[in-house]
Amino acid sequence: MKLTVQISDIDMLDTVLEHNIARVYIKNLQKPIKCKAELFLALPNISHEEHIPNIDVDGYLVSTYGQLYLLQNTDKKIMLDYTFNIFNNQAKQAFPTAVGTTLSQELNLKQLKEMDGQNSEIIIHGRQILMTTRAKFPKDSVLTDRKNMQFPIMQNGNLNYILNSKTLNTAARLSEIKSANIEYMRIIFQNESRNEIKNTLLQYEGLPQVSDNYTYGHFFRGAD
Repeated sequence: MKLTVQISDIDMLDTVLEHNIARVYIKNLQKPIKCKAELFLALPNISHEEHIPNIDVDGYLVSTYGQLYLLQNTDKKIMLDYTFNIFNNQAKQAFPTAVGTTLSQELNLKQLKEMDGQNSEIIIHGRQILMTTRAKFPKDSVLTDRKNMQFPIMQNGNLNYILNSKTLNTAARLSEIKSANIEYMRIIFQNESRNEIKNTLLQYEGLPQVSDNYTYGHFFRGAD
């Protein structure tokens, strides 16, 4: 298993690199930085730009078909994000120019074991983005549904991300997920503090689960 991390802010990078991380995805990178891990620019889920920022990174984490089109002549690596909803090996083979694909978050463990794990990636930790919007919200806004579940809104650049009320956290059952033999496993940090980042990474290095406000996602259920 190779661990990757996605961060929303460059200030998180030093804390992340204290651990054994194979690749870092970062949003809103404006200038070149030194990084001992592979460094990919994470492109936004909504994009109206007619060009992709040309900065010194190893590759791009691509969210849309439009971005894929704009990068058709790039010499940098391309990684497909979960938004492509790669659900089987046939879908994975449809993107030969990509160095890797993030598999659908709706796949359960049984279905993951049927996938070609080489150059595949799954998200094993983080608050899932439920909606991306350009609508304006006050800073630190939270949406509350009829069951009193709270959905934080994270601002990043011109976009607002409505996040799941619970954090995907598979640390307690990581050994089961490893049995699917998926090459890369990703942890996503949205607005966590330095200590939260450090404690989360330590969990995936063997410390026990300490929070009860989490979900296993679709790993142990999944889509039919």
